[in-house]
Amino acid sequence: MEHPGGYAGQHSLGHGVFLGIGAYVSTVLFIQWRITPWLGMWVGGAVSALVGWFIGYVCFRYGLKGPYFALVTIALAEAFVYLTSNVAFVGGAKGLEVTWLGNRPDIMEFDGKAGYYYIILVMTILAVIVTRWLYQRRSGYQWIAVRENEDAAEALGVDTLRAKN
Repeated sequence: MEHPGGYAGQHSLGHGVFLGIGAYVSTVLFIQWRITPWLGMWVGGAVSALVGWFIGYVCFRYGLKGPYFALVTIALAEAFVYLTSNVAFVGGAKGLEVTWLGNRPDIMEFDGKAGYYYIILVMTILAVIVTRWLYQRRSGYQWIAVRENEDAAEALGVDTLRAKN
C-alpha cells in the first residue's frame, strides 16, 4: 500500500531538520556532559519530535495544506542550515568534532561497521513494530481518513488538527 506523505498525507520536505536536531542534541550532550549516545539518541529524538510537533501545530493551526506546508518545511530546512552554520555552540560551519576513543560500545564507538548495522537493524524492527501498532489503532484510522478526504474526516468528527499533528 502506497502512502504518499505518510499516513496523514502531509508532504514534509524538512526531514533533514529533524534528523539534524536529534544528531546535534545527542552529540552536544556527549561532548559537553559526557552523556552516553545510547541515552542521547533518545533525548535527541524526543527534542526533535517536540520541535516537529510545534512546527506542525503552528502550520496546521493556521490552515496550511498541501504545497504550502511543503514550502514551509523547505524554508525551515534552509533556515536551520543557516542557523547551524553560524552558531558557535553547534560548531558553526565546521560542525562538531567528536574524538575517536577506540572500540567503546558503551559510547557507541565500534571498530567495524557490524555494531552500527545491528543498532540500525534493531531500531528498524522497533520502528516497524511501533508503526504497525499505531496504524491499527484509532489514530491510524483517523490519519488515513485525513489523508483520503480531510473535509469528510472533519464531518465525521475527526479533529484534523490533532490528527495531523
